Amino acid sequence: MLVLIGTVLVTSFLDSLNPSAIAQELLLLAIAPEKRDVWWFITGIAPANLALGLAIYLGIATIVTEVVSSLLVVYASPLVALYLEYAKLRGTMLISTLEQALGRLAAYVVPAVLGIVGIVLADYGITGLLG
Repeated sequence: MLVLIGTVLVTSFLDSLNPSAIAQELLLLAIAPEKRDVWWFITGIAPANLALGLAIYLGIATIVTEVVSSLLVVYASPLVALYLEYAKLRGTMLISTLEQALGRLAAYVVPAVLGIVGIVLADYGITGLLG
């Protein structure tokens, strides 16, 4: 038990740059057959935290943000144009028929997909718990 507490404290200290990863680390500690396997998680997350910290410090994050926002404008423009055209056509017979057909389709497809995903996730969780 003392080894487990020591492992949690040491790895939490090393991982303190990313507090959201502590929960993942504790989960790995709980399910890992070998407690030292958590070091693979830490050796992966530490360089990622270092790279992100350097990117913010050196201003690379600002450049990436500008590039992404300009791409967002390029890719969002067709969606805005599509919405404006839809707004013009709203209330017409074509759009009303299309909305009714898609509404009926969604009424059957969405619950079916959610049911299947729920069954798959439940199966995955149960088999994971049983071993």
